[in-house]
Amino acid sequence: MSKIVSDPRIDPRIKATMGAMPESSPSDVADRDTLLAQNNTPEAKAMQAMMVAGLDMLGPGKTLRPPTGSTSTSSSSPRSPMATR
Repeated sequence: MSKIVSDPRIDPRIKATMGAMPESSPSDVADRDTLLAQNNTPEAKAMQAMMVAGLDMLGPGKTLRPPTGSTSTSSSSPRSPMATR
């Protein structure tokens, strides 16, 4: 299980989706062909399918909003180049 489930900073919805995924430990590979071979194993393809399914649970058009009780009040907006003149 991922360490994400014990991190209090992570949104509970993300924990629910990503928390059951096993941790990965990236490693160096000798060349591109080795990397492609590793990513085309049945195990790697099953992991990719699980990730896609987890992300698909969010569904198109759903917005991610902070949970009720969020205390964040920061916002940002692009600055117009004309605003500094």
